[in-house]
Amino acid sequence: MLEEYGVPTIYGVKNGYKGFKKDNCWIKLDGKKVETIHRMGGSVLVSNRGNDDIDVMAEAIIKKGVNMLFIVGGDGTHRGADKIQKAMVAANYECAVVGIPKTIDNDIPLIDGSFGFTTAVDEAVRAIEAAYVEATGAPNCIGLVKLMGRNSGFVVLHAVCAAATVDVALLPEMDISLPKLLDHIKQKIDKDGHIVVVVAEGCGATLMQADPNLRDAGGNIKLPDVGLYLKDKIMEFAKANRRNDWTIKYIDPTYMIRAVPANPGDSTYCHVLAHNAVHGAMAGYTGFSCGKCDQRYVMLPFKAITGRPPRQVNTAGRWFARMIMFTGQPSFLPPGHIPRHSSSFQI
Repeated sequence: MLEEYGVPTIYGVKNGYKGFKKDNCWIKLDGKKVETIHRMGGSVLVSNRGNDDIDVMAEAIIKKGVNMLFIVGGDGTHRGADKIQKAMVAANYECAVVGIPKTIDNDIPLIDGSFGFTTAVDEAVRAIEAAYVEATGAPNCIGLVKLMGRNSGFVVLHAVCAAATVDVALLPEMDISLPKLLDHIKQKIDKDGHIVVVVAEGCGATLMQADPNLRDAGGNIKLPDVGLYLKDKIMEFAKANRRNDWTIKYIDPTYMIRAVPANPGDSTYCHVLAHNAVHGAMAGYTGFSCGKCDQRYVMLPFKAITGRPPRQVNTAGRWFARMIMFTGQPSFLPPGHIPRHSSSFQI
């Protein structure tokens, strides 16, 4: 698209924001170099967490003579893009700064969905199907799957509804009583001889105590591994209740579901977003991100994304109710707790 506009030089910056200050991270791109990358998983430019010094990045952009900067990422990446755009204005340097929302968790506010989400759900369903086969292929067996979802459980929600073979789904938006959960697992195994449980990684903040002082490069609190925690707690419960014949098959496809090529729907979505980003920049706009809202492609100011909290599953909404209809699970709400109902826009 940029070549069709007659742009003479196109760079790809490796290692995210941290690559701006390193000359060897600025890679010249052309149509031949990128014509098949949509068939590959991961990122050919190598993604990275965390922001570098804004002044250093702005200096590198000006030094390279960049007039358009396209940034792909989530809310943290967009906050960085907003700062870069303001730095360009402060330096009186003409450079359009454009964002394209990206997150597997699908938690970016306002937009209908982020690219890669449906591909992730496709792969998550494969993991659930494997857990179901394992659980039903052995007596008194628990199939346990941990999926991505730090603050939002959209991957679990949609994968569970698509698979239609899950007995318990646990989302970060839910407050969960471990004793209630374990009792339900026991009742289900006693009745059916197996159970399939799917848990989002963000449930580690609900079921376990996360250390607020331990953070990753993006500034997020490091979550304890809720999958292994649940596995251990289930087997401890089995031993305490003399259910020594219980077995558990634990599947963690966390990185597998985001390391695959995009499905046709996501691939098409990416192409449209890329085209819109270029058209917007060429029209003279800056400080915006491309997305789809209410099935219409739009340009959103950075603040529309960065100024809102991450989107979450509404536990009083229709999609959550659909999931519960599929699983047939009871409420695991701890005694004395009130359900968390979000008032922001949900699906």
